[in-house]
Amino acid sequence: MSARPRLPRRGARLAVLAGIGVTALAVASTGITYAVTSTTGFKACATAHNRLVLADRHGECAAGQTAVRVGARGPRGPQGPQGATGPKGATGPKGATGPAGPAGPAGQTGAQGAQGVPGADGVGEGTAEDFYSRTNQTLSIDGTNDSSPFTTTKSGHLFISKFISRLNVGCSTTATVFLVLDGVRVPGSLLEGVQNQDLIGVALTGVTQDVVSAGAHIARIGYRCANPTGSSAQLGGGVSVIVLS
Repeated sequence: MSARPRLPRRGARLAVLAGIGVTALAVASTGITYAVTSTTGFKACATAHNRLVLADRHGECAAGQTAVRVGARGPRGPQGPQGATGPKGATGPKGATGPAGPAGPAGQTGAQGAQGVPGADGVGEGTAEDFYSRTNQTLSIDGTNDSSPFTTTKSGHLFISKFISRLNVGCSTTATVFLVLDGVRVPGSLLEGVQNQDLIGVALTGVTQDVVSAGAHIARIGYRCANPTGSSAQLGGGVSVIVLS
């Protein structure tokens, strides 16, 4: 254990912080410093040479000395102004893409939209003519053969194509062959100069002169000749019909 230092009785350069709650004690001549806490400070004596010395045992300062109180904690100062905003930091690296989330539930079916405005009727046009229709002459029908029934769902001019598998017209001279729809000759389907022999693999086409109403109809092969002796046809010839609006 080190020996406790002895303080000189005269000429001691001493700073003492004493009393209840002393904040600091300094012994200048020995270089020893003691630190304690205080809020009220302590009483000491200041010499003419600005040195602090101890008061006497009665707490009085000697002649030529001034009583002072040192070491007290002063009031808290006001808060300083806010400092300037620092510079913006550098942008950090982009983070890794996270995993895809689970699929959400299916949404409800939307309400049905309003019905649109009906479109305009399509524009169709069809016409056919031959010598008799062009000159307004009537070609009599001496006979028909090979009936082909069909049904339409709307009215309009009809484009008709009928295939002849085999047809023989008995005639003293050459015959004229054409399409007949519901007993009316179809313009444009005229085939003239047919000899008195089989007519095989021929298609007749034409367009009705008038608008034909929707419903059931029959297409036939008609002929015209002098002194006809009859006709025969192999069944199975087809018919194709297009309604022209």
